[in-house]
Amino acid sequence: MGGVHTGSVLGIPPSGLEVHLTGISIDRVEGLQSVEHWAEGDFCRFLDTISGKSA
Repeated sequence: MGGVHTGSVLGIPPSGLEVHLTGISIDRVEGLQSVEHWAEGDFCRFLDTISGKSA
């Protein structure tokens, strides 16, 4: 997902930068119900970008 950093995130003030958060989400479904869920996201890169440590 992506967007523009316009609000405070974990105490980091808005930067106006375009940011992206990548990841993967996996669900195990039985019948019509999700019975297990796993997720992985690149939050470090996201936080580095909004704090100005990475472009």
